[in-house]
Amino acid sequence: MKSLAKNLENYAEVTQASPTLATAAPFLTYHLRLITADLGEVYFVFGATKAYSATYDIVRTSRLCRPPEHDAYELATKKDLTSEPWSVRQDPMHTTSPAGSTGSRAVADIARHWLTRCLDDHTLCGGGDKSRATDWYPKRLLQIDLGNGGLRLISTTNKAPLGPYATLSHCWGSKPICILTADNIADYMATLPWHTLTKTFQDAVVTARRLGIRYIWIDSLCILQAGDGSDQDWREHATAIRSVYSRSVLNISVARAWSGEEGAFIARDPSAVTACHVWWEVEHHPQAVELAESFWTIRRATQHASAAIRTAPLYTRGWVVQERYLAPRVLHFGSDRIFWECNEEPWIDESFPAGFSHCPDYEPVVSWPFHSSDVVGIRSGSGPGLGFSEMTSSRALWHDTIDTYTSCDLTLPDKDILVALAGIAERFGRAYDHRYAAGLFQVHLPYDLLWRHRGERAVTWRAPTWSWASIDGAIEMSPAAGGTSYDANCQTYTEVRSVHVDLVDPQNVYGQLRSAKIYLRGYVIPCGIAKAESYGTGRLQPIALAIDQQANDVPSNDVQKVYGEAYIDTEEDSLRGYTSMAKYEAWCLPIFDSTSSNRTQRERPLHEHRGLILKFGGQGEYVRMGTYILGQRFMPDTIDGGRLTQDICLV
Repeated sequence: MKSLAKNLENYAEVTQASPTLATAAPFLTYHLRLITADLGEVYFVFGATKAYSATYDIVRTSRLCRPPEHDAYELATKKDLTSEPWSVRQDPMHTTSPAGSTGSRAVADIARHWLTRCLDDHTLCGGGDKSRATDWYPKRLLQIDLGNGGLRLISTTNKAPLGPYATLSHCWGSKPICILTADNIADYMATLPWHTLTKTFQDAVVTARRLGIRYIWIDSLCILQAGDGSDQDWREHATAIRSVYSRSVLNISVARAWSGEEGAFIARDPSAVTACHVWWEVEHHPQAVELAESFWTIRRATQHASAAIRTAPLYTRGWVVQERYLAPRVLHFGSDRIFWECNEEPWIDESFPAGFSHCPDYEPVVSWPFHSSDVVGIRSGSGPGLGFSEMTSSRALWHDTIDTYTSCDLTLPDKDILVALAGIAERFGRAYDHRYAAGLFQVHLPYDLLWRHRGERAVTWRAPTWSWASIDGAIEMSPAAGGTSYDANCQTYTEVRSVHVDLVDPQNVYGQLRSAKIYLRGYVIPCGIAKAESYGTGRLQPIALAIDQQANDVPSNDVQKVYGEAYIDTEEDSLRGYTSMAKYEAWCLPIFDSTSSNRTQRERPLHEHRGLILKFGGQGEYVRMGTYILGQRFMPDTIDGGRLTQDICLV
């Protein structure tokens, strides 16, 4: 293959080389145009259903059936190799060519087949339940004339729509787009002129019409964006947003576009999408008998659906995390193809329209939360009372969701930081009796107070210092919180006494805050933080804790100290630094000690101690300054020394 790839210089030579190369010719010639360096050798490592190289996936495509005429085709091509090696025959597995645009009706037909199959056959997706889309509707919808494509805004308050609706996920972009206001709502209810719609909106309406969906919900056109009543309308929709997406039949996601001018549809080279299916007998492999002869599909690794979508412009936006998570199924418009995502068939596309559900070893590179079997109960709306294993898996999933969400961007973080996650939080909240405060579930406290971040605290107050929502930037929940089995292997030293939250909307526990306080009982220990330039950003610094003093003792330099690392929240605090234990300007609040059991018999147990760093915020209240970690058990010596607990208020 190496010498052949070097010497074959044009399409004709490739297709004449062998039956297998003839099948792969469109695929190879497209990708050879992308590669200028020597191809080199390709080494494959086989699993039960897949093989890998540095740049290609080769997957056993078990749903593909061998056409009846394939035997005759194979015999004829073998004969051609001896008599007419330049002859190229039509492979019965490759009788059609993909459309030249994702806006083609042929592409819409593929999407419609996926939708029908999901609705009719998928148990995990609510297949067969036709009532779920008709028992609740958003306050407003756009009604599409399935005949001529005309569009108008309707109110669902007095008259229910006749059928399911789709939702749209899109980037607004920097240029103004058409929005609903108090001034134009009456006009839009009569008709919504086509020319006022962005290219993205037009493509979404065309897609919905081709799929037979009569209604579509678009945020900027279904929520009042300006004028009288717009603030109240926004608050109502913020509360209802979970239902808006979860009750839809489909989410249309324009993943490829940064703005409305780009649209969902894009012209493409069909060769980039053409599937390369090869009938292959695997030899010299432990499972050769089991694998026998079967179809294998070759594709470039960067075309893996989860990788393509993960890096798409739309999925840098914070609001879209919630939209994608809540929707029962998503149709993604990517940079060169469409993708499908649902509970039973995550990540299928035009090159793999049947998916890989029969390939147990083939998993997405990145699994999205609603594909996790660990939280089926949460997704289906089960009540509180999770068992320990369910609690830990759902907690890990919640942490992953926050990590993903906070790595995305929000245009208005001070307004949206909690609201844009409210729908997901409410779904998790079903399992936790909706005991939620400032982005944290109370059942996970005090451990989830130990988040870390790579950002900066917001200038404008929007959440208490103990909440990750007070930070602009990516949050790390799990690494700082002792793992998911915290209540199985940790000794806890802080008790949550109560949590007081004042909400902007008292009816929405997951929404914006006016204020929030948490009352804790624990050991408040003096600490010093030494400034150290060698720690890179200055946020990770040495910390010294005093073992044998109370927080209100007379300061002394003669105390016993233990040393660890501090993760400081703000640049201001990290640069301030503390060089002496003579100043008790910071205190530590131990949260837990833990001992790792995942060690060999020859290794000593791995001890760890974690807690919060606090400073006075005035009026007898503390504010969070950061977190710390010690590589040893710390509290037993402290408790033996007679240190007493005290009650504090953290704001």
